[in-house]
Amino acid sequence: MKIIQTFDKLLIARLNETVQSLHAERLPEIFKEYSFDEVALELDCILSKGTHEIYVAEEHQEPIGYVWFEIRRAEGNAFKKPSSSLYVHQLAVVHTKRGAGYGKGLMEKVVERAKVHGIHTIELDYWCVNEEAKRFYEHQGFSIQREVVRKEI
Repeated sequence: MKIIQTFDKLLIARLNETVQSLHAERLPEIFKEYSFDEVALELDCILSKGTHEIYVAEEHQEPIGYVWFEIRRAEGNAFKKPSSSLYVHQLAVVHTKRGAGYGKGLMEKVVERAKVHGIHTIELDYWCVNEEAKRFYEHQGFSIQREVVRKEI
Protein backbone atom coordinates (compact mmCIF):
# COMPACT_ATOMS: atom_id res chain seq x y z
CA MET A 1 0.00 0.00 0.00
CA LYS A 2 1.22 3.45 -0.90
CA ILE A 3 -0.29 6.59 0.66
CA ILE A 4 0.33 9.89 -1.11
CA GLN A 5 -0.94 13.42 -0.80
CA THR A 6 -3.12 14.57 -3.66
CA PHE A 7 -4.49 17.83 -4.98
CA ASP A 8 -6.41 16.02 -7.72
CA LYS A 9 -9.97 17.20 -7.11
CA LEU A 10 -11.30 14.99 -9.91
CA LEU A 11 -9.85 11.84 -8.35
CA ILE A 12 -11.27 12.70 -4.93
CA ALA A 13 -14.62 13.68 -6.44
CA ARG A 14 -14.79 10.23 -8.01
CA LEU A 15 -13.77 8.44 -4.79
CA ASN A 16 -16.23 10.58 -2.81
CA GLU A 17 -19.19 8.87 -4.46
CA THR A 18 -19.03 6.08 -1.86
CA VAL A 19 -19.25 8.49 1.08
CA GLN A 20 -21.81 10.88 -0.40
CA SER A 21 -24.08 8.10 -1.63
CA LEU A 22 -24.00 6.40 1.77
CA HIS A 23 -24.90 9.65 3.52
CA ALA A 24 -27.68 10.47 1.04
CA GLU A 25 -29.11 6.96 1.35
CA ARG A 26 -29.12 6.86 5.15
CA LEU A 27 -29.98 10.53 5.82
CA PRO A 28 -31.77 11.90 2.74
CA GLU A 29 -33.30 14.75 4.74
CA ILE A 30 -29.80 16.13 5.30
CA PHE A 31 -27.55 15.00 2.44
CA LYS A 32 -27.82 15.70 -1.27
CA GLU A 33 -27.47 13.00 -3.90
CA TYR A 34 -23.92 12.57 -5.21
CA SER A 35 -22.96 14.92 -8.03
CA PHE A 36 -19.46 14.57 -9.44
CA ASP A 37 -19.43 18.14 -10.79
CA GLU A 38 -20.66 19.72 -7.55
CA VAL A 39 -18.19 17.75 -5.43
CA ALA A 40 -15.26 18.64 -7.73
CA LEU A 41 -16.18 22.34 -7.58
CA GLU A 42 -16.47 22.24 -3.78
CA LEU A 43 -13.14 20.43 -3.44
CA ASP A 44 -11.48 23.11 -5.54
CA CYS A 45 -12.65 25.71 -3.03
CA ILE A 46 -11.69 23.58 -0.01
CA LEU A 47 -8.19 22.82 -1.25
CA SER A 48 -7.51 26.49 -1.96
CA LYS A 49 -7.80 27.32 1.78
CA GLY A 50 -4.44 25.77 2.66
CA THR A 51 -5.65 24.15 5.90
CA HIS A 52 -6.95 20.93 4.33
CA GLU A 53 -4.96 17.89 3.25
CA ILE A 54 -6.10 14.84 1.31
CA TYR A 55 -4.20 11.55 1.06
CA VAL A 56 -4.97 8.62 -1.23
CA ALA A 57 -4.21 4.97 -0.57
CA GLU A 58 -3.07 3.13 -3.69
CA GLU A 59 -2.38 -0.45 -4.57
CA HIS A 60 -0.57 -1.09 -7.88
CA GLN A 61 -1.25 2.58 -8.80
CA GLU A 62 -5.00 2.02 -8.33
CA PRO A 63 -6.73 4.36 -5.85
CA ILE A 64 -8.33 2.35 -3.03
CA GLY A 65 -9.47 5.10 -0.67
CA TYR A 66 -8.73 8.49 0.81
CA VAL A 67 -8.71 10.57 3.94
CA TRP A 68 -9.47 14.29 4.04
CA PHE A 69 -8.65 16.35 7.10
CA GLU A 70 -8.35 19.94 8.22
CA ILE A 71 -5.94 21.60 10.62
CA ARG A 72 -7.99 23.65 13.07
CA ARG A 73 -6.57 26.21 15.44
CA ALA A 74 -8.77 28.23 17.79
CA GLU A 75 -7.82 31.19 19.91
CA GLY A 76 -8.81 31.09 23.53
CA ASN A 77 -11.54 33.23 25.00
CA ALA A 78 -13.29 33.72 28.35
CA PHE A 79 -14.77 30.21 28.12
CA LYS A 80 -12.18 28.01 26.42
CA LYS A 81 -8.44 27.67 26.26
CA PRO A 82 -6.65 27.97 22.90
CA SER A 83 -6.72 24.69 21.02
CA SER A 84 -5.54 22.94 17.92
CA SER A 85 -6.74 19.73 16.37
CA LEU A 86 -6.62 17.76 13.21
CA TYR A 87 -10.24 17.20 12.15
CA VAL A 88 -10.99 14.27 9.84
CA HIS A 89 -13.80 15.23 7.46
CA GLN A 90 -13.95 12.00 5.48
CA LEU A 91 -12.32 8.62 5.25
CA ALA A 92 -13.42 6.20 2.55
CA VAL A 93 -12.24 2.85 1.22
CA VAL A 94 -13.83 1.20 -1.82
CA HIS A 95 -16.23 -1.57 -0.80
CA THR A 96 -14.20 -4.40 -2.34
CA LYS A 97 -11.09 -3.47 -0.31
CA ARG A 98 -12.61 -2.90 3.13
CA GLY A 99 -11.17 -4.92 5.98
CA ALA A 100 -7.75 -5.18 4.29
CA GLY A 101 -6.00 -2.49 6.35
CA TYR A 102 -6.38 0.50 4.03
CA GLY A 103 -8.49 2.49 6.49
CA LYS A 104 -5.99 1.75 9.24
CA GLY A 105 -3.14 2.87 6.98
CA LEU A 106 -4.93 6.11 6.17
CA MET A 107 -5.53 6.77 9.88
CA GLU A 108 -1.84 6.14 10.56
CA LYS A 109 -1.09 8.86 7.98
CA VAL A 110 -3.45 11.19 9.88
CA VAL A 111 -1.51 10.56 13.11
CA GLU A 112 1.79 11.14 11.30
CA ARG A 113 0.57 14.45 9.86
CA ALA A 114 -0.78 15.58 13.24
CA LYS A 115 2.67 15.03 14.75
CA VAL A 116 4.33 16.96 11.89
CA HIS A 117 1.99 19.90 12.60
CA GLY A 118 2.62 19.69 16.37
CA ILE A 119 -0.99 18.70 17.01
CA HIS A 120 -1.89 16.25 19.77
CA THR A 121 -5.62 15.87 19.16
CA ILE A 122 -7.44 14.18 16.29
CA GLU A 123 -11.18 14.70 16.06
CA LEU A 124 -13.90 13.39 13.79
CA ASP A 125 -17.56 12.59 13.83
CA TYR A 126 -19.84 10.02 12.25
CA TRP A 127 -23.59 9.53 12.12
CA CYS A 128 -25.16 7.24 14.71
CA VAL A 129 -26.70 5.12 11.93
CA ASN A 130 -23.18 4.27 10.72
CA GLU A 131 -22.33 1.35 13.01
CA GLU A 132 -19.48 0.29 10.72
CA ALA A 133 -17.75 3.65 11.25
CA LYS A 134 -18.34 3.47 15.00
CA ARG A 135 -16.65 0.05 15.22
CA PHE A 136 -13.78 1.13 12.97
CA TYR A 137 -12.99 4.27 14.97
CA GLU A 138 -13.30 2.49 18.32
CA HIS A 139 -10.83 -0.08 17.00
CA GLN A 140 -8.50 2.80 16.07
CA GLY A 141 -8.56 4.04 19.69
CA PHE A 142 -11.11 6.86 19.43
CA SER A 143 -13.50 7.50 22.29
CA ILE A 144 -16.70 9.51 22.50
CA GLN A 145 -16.09 12.98 23.91
CA ARG A 146 -19.49 14.54 23.42
CA GLU A 147 -22.82 13.75 21.87
CA VAL A 148 -24.87 16.00 19.66
CA VAL A 149 -28.62 15.63 19.80
CA ARG A 150 -31.27 16.88 17.40
CA LYS A 151 -35.00 17.53 17.45
CA GLU A 152 -37.09 18.14 14.36
CA ILE A 153 -40.03 20.51 14.88
